[in-house]
Amino acid sequence: MARALGLCLIGQTWTATSEGPPGHLQPFGSWRAGEPVEERNDVPEPEEFYKEYCTSDKGSGRPVVFRGAAASWKAMKWSSDEYLLERFGSERISGVEHNLKETRTGGQVDGMVKLRDFLGQYNTTDIYMVSGVPKNMMKEVEFLPCLQCGGYLSFLDTNNFWMGRGGSKSVVHYDDQDNINCMIAGEKRFVFMHPSYKEAFE
Repeated sequence: MARALGLCLIGQTWTATSEGPPGHLQPFGSWRAGEPVEERNDVPEPEEFYKEYCTSDKGSGRPVVFRGAAASWKAMKWSSDEYLLERFGSERISGVEHNLKETRTGGQVDGMVKLRDFLGQYNTTDIYMVSGVPKNMMKEVEFLPCLQCGGYLSFLDTNNFWMGRGGSKSVVHYDDQDNINCMIAGEKRFVFMHPSYKEAFE
């Protein structure tokens, strides 16, 4: 994948005796600085959100960070294991995998049926969860104002609850749907590639 992507991005070829393309055997995306992503301390109105971020760049859209947009959500309390255990310990979960890596193979760690099962082990093991948000937990999640009109909610496909002890990662992949990610606690590094490179990921 790294070699194919390197060929696609910089248009050069390498022989078997060369050192390989920039970034070979290095963390994905580390070989170039990339482009800055806009950050805002406010949430735009729906029309601006649609024009500036959803359909700009000839329909490809562009990423943006809304700092503090979820600060008032009840879900911000999910950063506490004690809160999750007390409020939602009996909620059913799915998609718990080993090796702190989302492989998208649908593997399920044995014994991970309820949230309390995961909370009791994830800090001392290499398990990692990508589960649909349990129904009762959805009551503490809100939609940003820019999504609450214009029909956005009619096109929502799925929601996921990602959780791990840190150091987790996902495989390189291409999503057909637009994504909205909300960080409750910790930090997450995203490496975005322009949709024009889609074939390099498939």
